[in-house]
Amino acid sequence: MKRIIASSENGVLLESPDGLFKLVERSGTGRSNIPYRELRVISDELARQYVVEIRLGSTMPSWEDANEVQYKYYKDQIEVAHGMSARRESLADTAEYIDVLTSALEFATEIALWLMRHREWLAR
Repeated sequence: MKRIIASSENGVLLESPDGLFKLVERSGTGRSNIPYRELRVISDELARQYVVEIRLGSTMPSWEDANEVQYKYYKDQIEVAHGMSARRESLADTAEYIDVLTSALEFATEIALWLMRHREWLAR
């Protein structure tokens, strides 16, 4: 498990058309002061309200004898994770929830295509 000493977001690489999700590159200093780079999907407030997030399946890079660590991602291991609220939802809330899920599914597909175009991030 990496121990993050410091990290920062380097900017948005890809954003869903409705702005609900953003693919960002993060970098920082991890274990043994080794710099690392990784990708992360950030959900906006509405997506967090409905507990919807996009998770990227990645390789576990070796931190031994490394000058820099860059995570690699599998285009076919992108998940849309979601949870159900315990409160009662109105029809409008349910429709909004479905819209958020649809956006997440579409953006997950866009991330897979983005990985194919940016092979330096793609796991073999």
